[in-house]
Amino acid sequence: MKLTQVKPGQKGQVLNVAPGHQAKKKLYDIGITPGVEFEMVACHPFKGPIVVNLGNSRIAVGRHLADTVSVRLDS
Repeated sequence: MKLTQVKPGQKGQVLNVAPGHQAKKKLYDIGITPGVEFEMVACHPFKGPIVVNLGNSRIAVGRHLADTVSVRLDS
């Protein structure tokens, strides 16, 4: 499942970021790395950014970047 498919309030874990994608370093720099746990806060309409909580941080990520992130939801 892609990060862009997660609904607000759902929690999960990042599995990976698409290899070779130019944005991988940027995502890693802001804390979106394999194994990190997150909670989806908002998915803004009209291809706007998504907002996630990573620990004590709240991060906004453009949809194009978020679409390169594979996640697993908590059960």
